[in-house]
Amino acid sequence: APERGLPMFSPISINLDLTSACNFSCTFCVDSKLINTGKSLTLGEIKKTIHTLHSHGLLSVILVGGGEPTLHKDFEEIVHYIKSKRLQVGVVTNGSRLEKIETVAEELEDKDWIRISIDAGAEGVYKDLHLPKHHVTLGGILDKAKKVKKKNPVVSLGYSFVVVWEGVEINGKRLPPNMEEMARSVELAREFSFDYISFKPCLVRLNESQRETLLKNVGKTKEEEIIDQIRVALQ
Repeated sequence: APERGLPMFSPISINLDLTSACNFSCTFCVDSKLINTGKSLTLGEIKKTIHTLHSHGLLSVILVGGGEPTLHKDFEEIVHYIKSKRLQVGVVTNGSRLEKIETVAEELEDKDWIRISIDAGAEGVYKDLHLPKHHVTLGGILDKAKKVKKKNPVVSLGYSFVVVWEGVEINGKRLPPNMEEMARSVELAREFSFDYISFKPCLVRLNESQRETLLKNVGKTKEEEIIDQIRVALQ
């Protein structure tokens, strides 16, 4: 029995981290210390969690996490179970295994969504930012994304773009800037049947703390330059 006063309702939506496994080594990953630690939820644990929360008001499950959700061995069965509960589902993915999503695409409905972390408009910067462990190309991901959208046009498909400006450094490594590729990314998003593109600023974690900042060790003049560059790129 629940403790006295404990509310018997769940969140409306949850982020569900299926696994810590990832086949990329993105330098700006905010969960880099959790990646490939061998941790993964079992199918039984996932079903029990969703069943319990659904019975108390859960409406939406977002499959995301420190790792790549499509690397979970039961990914397709997990999506099937979520949809059997008539829940909304979102998937945040690096796009390297979109064939896994394509196999369950027809189960997805209006308001379900897939967001692919791309962050570039050309192959060179894409590889330098994501450092895939196997042969993965931007063009290949875009082609697969278009196939998923064609298989089920009602699914919302998003092109995620973390904006990196000149001088961003994480863990001693200087990140390649990508602001000049923002406009090209919009063209690619349109060409490959994405529904939207999401621009987000690159966050830098402060030392060992969990705090994150946008502009680490950046003076006011440089800050204004960065803001102006982003404004121009967006225009």
